[in-house]
Parts: sequence; C-alpha cells; structure tokens
Amino acid sequence: NQQRAHADDRLDQLTQLMLKAQVDADARLAQHQADALQQRADSDARMMQLIAALQGQQGAGPGAAAAPPAAAVGHPAPAQPQPRRRVIDISGLEKIDGDIEFTPFRRWRETWRVHAHRQQASTFPRDEQVYALVSALGRDLQRMLTVTLHVNIDAPETTTDSILDDLQAHLRSKRSIAIDGIRFHDRRQGANESFDTFRIALEELADDAELCGHCRDRQIVTQILVGIRSSETRTELLKVLPQPSLEDCVRISQSMEASELPAREIDLPDISTNELAATQPGSSMSVVRAKPHGG
Repeated sequence: NQQRAHADDRLDQLTQLMLKAQVDADARLAQHQADALQQRADSDARMMQLIAALQGQQGAGPGAAAAPPAAAVGHPAPAQPQPRRRVIDISGLEKIDGDIEFTPFRRWRETWRVHAHRQQASTFPRDEQVYALVSALGRDLQRMLTVTLHVNIDAPETTTDSILDDLQAHLRSKRSIAIDGIRFHDRRQGANESFDTFRIALEELADDAELCGHCRDRQIVTQILVGIRSSETRTELLKVLPQPSLEDCVRISQSMEASELPAREIDLPDISTNELAATQPGSSMSVVRAKPHGG
C-alpha cells in the first residue's frame, strides 16, 4: 500500500509539472504572437505616417517662399526662411491597386522607372525611395506587400527593385505562361494596323510569354513573317539569307509600308507624259490627243 501511495504521489507530481510546462508554453506562444502583431502594427503605422508626410509635402507644391520684408533702419533683418526639403514627387504618377493584372503592372513598372529617373530618386536615401514607391500603390497592394508577401519595408535589404520584383512574381504566378505563348503565336497584323504597332505588340506578348533571351528576337522575326499583312513585304523579307534579323525586319517593313502609302493615297488621271508636261506654266508643248477610230 505504501508503494502504491508513493507511486500515486509521483504521478501527481509529474502531472502537475506537465500542466505547468504546458501553461508556460502557451504563455510564451501568446506573448510571441502579441509581439509579432505589435511589430506589424508599428511597421504599418510608420508606413502610414511617412506616406502622409510625403503626400503633405507634395500637396504644398514647390512654390518659392516669399521674399522677406526689408529690414527697418536700426533693426536686425528677419531670419531667412529655411529652404524646403527636397522630396520624391509622385503626384504625376498614376496609382495602381490590388486588382491590377500582370501585363498592366509591367507597363506601370516601366512608367515608374522613367518617373523615378526624372525625379533623380536614386540620389535619395533608401527608405525615402521605398516609401515613395509604397505611397504610389493602392491600399490593397500595400497590404499585399506586408501581409501576403511578408515584405518588411523597413529592412535595409528591401529596395524599390526588390518590391517590384516581388509584386511582379506574385502577379506572374496567377497567370498562365502557356496562354501567353498561345497569344504570341496567334498574333496577326490587323487590317488597318501599322507595322510599328504590330511589332510593339509582338514584343510585349513575347515579354508576357517570357520567351528565352537568346531566341526571343528570332521568334519575333518568325512571327512577323507569319503574321505580316503585306505579301510583298513578306517576299522581300524572305530574300534575306539565311534569315532576316529583327533590325532587317523593321527596316524593310517600314520602307515597304512607306512606299505603299503614296500609291494608295495618290490617284492620278490616265494622261500621257506630253499632256502632263503641257500643264506646266510656260510650256510650249501642244497636247496631241489620239483621234478615235472612224473620226
């Protein structure tokens, strides 16, 4: 009986230790989750504050400060106003939101690249570049960055390029590359479509389909030969051996298209060379028309 009672006591002690360990583990997990939520909330709050500050500075405009009044005789001149701090102005950049698709995003990314270059964004600190980009995104995309993609915009390794790469990869994962490849190979020049418009469309479709870098131009050339509207232009391109380059296609197609335009627009009457010369001022040539048979 004493041994059984001792075993029961030992079991009770082990049970209490296990319960205490479980309670401690639950408490640590709850504290860890609370800390993670607080860090995310602090990060979101800092992001919103900096975005609001950037938007407030941009809304004030770059207007020059008014000249200070002239100092009265015998009085010190008023303090000169401090120059306005330079910021990355994104007021002229269209914002994008979470429902944007892959192809429009790629085009917007190029627009951002040009805008950032004009603003000399690379001369600003990393955090100002990142927050300027984030403020150009809609609320849904901002949440996608921090919640879905787990991007820490305050991390030193986070840059505008890395953010754009993450967003582009996420949008790419939601779209079929095979369908983009089919769209590329099915593309034909429209009835009233210029060659340049057709070529640019093919290049954008090639980017969507992620054609391999070393064969991209060759596939575009092949698709130009298949889809170009003018059979005469196709014949001229096929004369280039062993195969026309993309530059050859652009040069020959533009030249052929330019030569076809006057022929379509100019409709001269059926007159002889003498008749045409006789219409010039000061011409002494007489116009001789053929007499009809039986006249």
